[in-house]
Amino acid sequence: MSTRRAVFNTLIGVIMTIIISLFQFTFLFVINSQYQGEFVGLLRVIVSFLAYLSLTEGGLGLITMFSLYRPLQNGDYDTVNDIVNTTKKKYQHMGKIYLAIVVGIAALIALLRYFVPGVFIGFNIDISFWELAIVILCLASKELIFFYFSGAYQNLIQSDQKAYLNRLVFVFSEIIMYIMLIALFLVPNMPFFVPFFSYLLCGIIKTVVTYIIIKIEYPWLQDKKWIRQKRLLRQSWWVALSRLPEVLISNIDIILITIFLNLSYTTIYAYYLIIATTIRNIALILISSFRDAFGYWIAKSGRIKWATYTKFEMYSYMVAAFCFILQFVIAQYTIGTIYGQQYSNTTNPNSSIFFNFFLSSPTFILFLSLKNAVEVATEPGRVIVNATVKHKETIWGSYIQAAIVLVLAVIFGWSLSATGYYDWALYMILFSMVIGWIYRLIAIWVYIWKNLTYNSDLRYIVQNILILILPMIITVLFGYLYLYPTYPPVKNITNPGLTLAIVGYGVLGSIGLVVVLGMIINFKQFISIFNVKNFFKNFFSKKETRKIDHYDQQLEEIFASNKTNKLNNFSQTFDLTSTYQNHYNNINELLEQELLKKEKITKKDKPKTETEKPKVGIYTIKG
Repeated sequence: MSTRRAVFNTLIGVIMTIIISLFQFTFLFVINSQYQGEFVGLLRVIVSFLAYLSLTEGGLGLITMFSLYRPLQNGDYDTVNDIVNTTKKKYQHMGKIYLAIVVGIAALIALLRYFVPGVFIGFNIDISFWELAIVILCLASKELIFFYFSGAYQNLIQSDQKAYLNRLVFVFSEIIMYIMLIALFLVPNMPFFVPFFSYLLCGIIKTVVTYIIIKIEYPWLQDKKWIRQKRLLRQSWWVALSRLPEVLISNIDIILITIFLNLSYTTIYAYYLIIATTIRNIALILISSFRDAFGYWIAKSGRIKWATYTKFEMYSYMVAAFCFILQFVIAQYTIGTIYGQQYSNTTNPNSSIFFNFFLSSPTFILFLSLKNAVEVATEPGRVIVNATVKHKETIWGSYIQAAIVLVLAVIFGWSLSATGYYDWALYMILFSMVIGWIYRLIAIWVYIWKNLTYNSDLRYIVQNILILILPMIITVLFGYLYLYPTYPPVKNITNPGLTLAIVGYGVLGSIGLVVVLGMIINFKQFISIFNVKNFFKNFFSKKETRKIDHYDQQLEEIFASNKTNKLNNFSQTFDLTSTYQNHYNNINELLEQELLKKEKITKKDKPKTETEKPKVGIYTIKG
């Protein structure tokens, strides 16, 4: 990945994330003006349940992307075809299971709505059971269609370092979907379920556009009738098992808030989730700029140096701190400005919840921001685990994390809500998720330190922790002692100028604080990562680099160690425990690949003679 492409991918991802978030805010604003507020909460709960069905994908997408790195790097189109077609056929099989589950859920919820009208607490909108079933099927159709027909192609595009194409497809289809949704909801007397057919159209558009891109960018891709990559399928189940607890807790906050509180709390909480998800996605985009580079690096070398990993970790912790600061500062002001007028109406039964709970104290946004930041901080460890395909070895950490979150969240949520402490019930649900992510962060870090890095020692540990924690502490003190007492969000809902100023100063202040503290705490590491001279040199350079050396050069320039570590002879060749061995079936094939490389190097400058016999692989053709 060239510097220009990395910057381009990052900018496209950030801009598209912000655009989609604006459409989401507008869509929820229109729904609030047309229907009762609890309807947003109901939609969010349905989407959360549908998110659990992504487990039917079986972890195949992630393992496919990392499996495609090396054959794409080497131009091995036969292996690429085998992997893509294996994934495609498996996706189609799982898509049928997904459809059956969705139909069953839609029928069950519709029947509950028909026979038990009060099953949705606080939801009093007059919607028939069959309309509700159609809405659920439409909400699921967007991902189902794309997942079934073109999910494997999306993995190929992502692995080939053309993530901007996937993002362009995503934002194009999402914009059309939200425009149709908003327009149809504004049409008078429009049947309730009709606007949700926009989700179905979105899935069709994504699939068609992805097919067009595949035909243009990958004309050599064939639709084979056989499956060879059985190892890939076996690995995908370990990925799925490791992702199971992560997917479970990713939406558990919405589920528990709905159960222990009510849909009114869920609706307002959904507004904050848009900001939280947007900032987290931007943070992950900034980190994922290096994810593919590390995937290529580890696919070739098996491990990385400790000094290299700590630089990646330092950069990721800076991004996580930025994520915390920005969300803690701007979230309540943004929500108050957008939706405050709707809830200021005294006839709105949820006004007291909106003003007296969600806007009255920064404690709620503190816990939500902390959860987001710790989740982002685990990303460098998860990148290395995914790249080395160590899901089986690290699966226990995921399940312990899920157990911690579920036990603490259920106990605190039930006990506090039952005694009338609804505010602390929500706080403790979020705090339980923070504890779970902290455990996961420590567990992954310890495993990487022991098993996945060379020359692991105690260098840079304290500095990186301080880079993550100090900006948070400073921001919390600033918020509680000055910002919120001086400019209470409750009293500034009619002042959009103040909100824009806080957002602007929040972005600049968060970047400045993180950068300054990073330079003060570990100046040498900071300069080695953020080398402005090399950045502009690579950005404006027109020199072409061979794809096979691209990632080595990029990581050497960005994460180069100050001192070269001397490795033993075994580590200088390849690590048999790395991802490298997952693309071949036995040691003979590994040795043959190494012999081919050595032969190319030794005969690179050797002139060809007329008597030289042609070769296939390492074998001479006789006759």
